[in-house]
Amino acid sequence: MTGRGPEGLVLCSGCYCDQVIHTSEEDQWKVEDKFTDAYGIKVRCGMGMFNVMMAMARAREINDFRIFWEAVHKLSNEKFCDDDGIENGTWYTLPSDPPNFGICAGCYVAIAVPLDISRFFVPKRETQPAGTKWRCCFNLAHPRIQQFLPRLLEMYHTHDTTSFDKFASVYSSVPVCPRDQDAQNKHWYGWMDCTICPECYHDFAVRSPLATKMDLNNTLLETSAMCEMYSPRMRDLYTKCSETSPCDVTELLKYSVQRRLVWMQTVPEIRMMLFRAKMALNQQQFLNITSSYYKQAGMLQDINYGHTHTYGAAGVGYGYANENLLQGAIYAQQAAQVGSSVANGSAVLLVGHLEQQWRAVE
Repeated sequence: MTGRGPEGLVLCSGCYCDQVIHTSEEDQWKVEDKFTDAYGIKVRCGMGMFNVMMAMARAREINDFRIFWEAVHKLSNEKFCDDDGIENGTWYTLPSDPPNFGICAGCYVAIAVPLDISRFFVPKRETQPAGTKWRCCFNLAHPRIQQFLPRLLEMYHTHDTTSFDKFASVYSSVPVCPRDQDAQNKHWYGWMDCTICPECYHDFAVRSPLATKMDLNNTLLETSAMCEMYSPRMRDLYTKCSETSPCDVTELLKYSVQRRLVWMQTVPEIRMMLFRAKMALNQQQFLNITSSYYKQAGMLQDINYGHTHTYGAAGVGYGYANENLLQGAIYAQQAAQVGSSVANGSAVLLVGHLEQQWRAVE
């Protein structure tokens, strides 16, 4: 469905039923035949864009759809809020201008303006370097979006930027915790035997007396490291060590070394086995598709031309009307063999056993 909005704005039938029907706006939309009757093309529903969805939500909330139409018309003149980022864009930020925080002009006109919070955003003073892409902090692909949205909602209800500003000033520049993934050339807190990522440090560890005893303080490590403090077990141990008098990190470091040893013995092997299984499933899918192609070609050949003799091969049997059917059977057998290797019971048991070992100390 398309409406009186800018060219290219369309809704799928599901979103039209959910968002437009019974709003008295039905006459503003019409069926877009060139998309409805088309095959082999992909069309993005307008409600699949967060800023358009927010403008519609605000219009429905106050039952004034002029807000929606004004927002989407302004949005059509701005650069698309791309998941990969925007090059040479126009950016807005909070008055304190937190580092690495900004929303694109599209989200400003379609989110901040309809929600009546545009006065809390100002043009970003920092100039975007040429050839670089910045990702909008209101884009759903942003790693902090799950934390930004509740604070956006709070700012909308309270008309107070304090919470949002305080959070953005710290976490906009802090990478997401890598958890049990190896990370290289990253900044770390803690100790060499117990590395803590910046997010877990600011979120948890900084409030402890142990924070003053750390050997690493936002230190860049070129070697591989993983965060230890995402784990509830490690956080409990960290808290216990900080409550001793005087606070002593010995027990924490001792357990962390043991934990890493178990990680090295289990997690890489689990990931390798899962990777092999994924590759095998992809191979099986390819073989099944190829088998179907040859079988279909063989059946059509037999229908159109018949056959005077049959084909066969050891392992797949005999009696196939033509070589295409035989080749299809060979590929089908190979797919079955790959599938049986993926579903190998011993491999499943081994993964489960290794996972139990890791979970016991994680």
